[in-house]
Amino acid sequence: MPTRMDGTSLLVAAVAMLVSTVFFVGGKVVMARFALPWVAYWRYSLGTAALVGGAVYLAVGAPTIPGWYWCLGAGAVGSLAHVFANTALSWGEASLLVPVSGAKPVVLLVLTPLVTGAVIGADLTLASLLATIGVVIAGLTPRPRHRHAPHPTIAFFLMMIATAGMATSDVVGNVGLELGRGGGWRERCGAIGLWNLGLGILPGLSFLIRRWPAPPRARIAAAGNGFIFAIYIALIAAAFQLAPDPRLAVPSVNIVISLRGVCSVVLVLLVDRWFGLGLEPVPHWVHALRLLGAIILVAAVAIAY
Repeated sequence: MPTRMDGTSLLVAAVAMLVSTVFFVGGKVVMARFALPWVAYWRYSLGTAALVGGAVYLAVGAPTIPGWYWCLGAGAVGSLAHVFANTALSWGEASLLVPVSGAKPVVLLVLTPLVTGAVIGADLTLASLLATIGVVIAGLTPRPRHRHAPHPTIAFFLMMIATAGMATSDVVGNVGLELGRGGGWRERCGAIGLWNLGLGILPGLSFLIRRWPAPPRARIAAAGNGFIFAIYIALIAAAFQLAPDPRLAVPSVNIVISLRGVCSVVLVLLVDRWFGLGLEPVPHWVHALRLLGAIILVAAVAIAY
């Protein structure tokens, strides 16, 4: 079975990786800059992504989607995963946690055969294990406590839970996309729209529990990042659809997505330099070691492709 992607699918996956890096680091910046509770950020970011998804679904004529419940389910599972991811980002450092979120491939080594029945080849298995080694190296770096990382160790483990949830969301969403593979562009866009719409189910229900206050500028910033996340979902869904082997699409694409660990370390350093937020007041050698762990993911991609 082919595990490699062609040029188009690889390019789309690479763009999705960059967009997701901006989303994750941007989430940390929004929560830190506005002292925004993770719940409020979660609501307004994923709520915006859901509104975008609903608008797209209606704009293409609200087509009948055979796997609509899978698409909505993928969004709901993803929003639950982001409960852990946003809590982690509010309690720890993005240059450590975003690389951890890139460990989805090793989770997918278990999920993919169970859901699709596909046999994972040796190259993809080795790439996934390398990606995990990179995460372990990053995780061995010191995790100092400071104003923007009050509970760094707990955050590390929360992001591991979130990673498993995000991997499950990808698998579920791809099942929904595959059920409608024979449809036209309207059905495909509609399925992606429903995936994004599902992201708003849990945030919407959370308003029944309690309302966390958020100043207008913080809401706008969170909503803007939610729009970015909607674009990411569209891109990763497109990459799944463009992959040569649909059954191995999710692990193949996520090997590329794992490279956001490298980009996140660089982006955090640039953001701290530009905005002076003091997000990560740690020695440069700590960032260098985290970057080393993330760079191992490059080797994983080279083996897979």
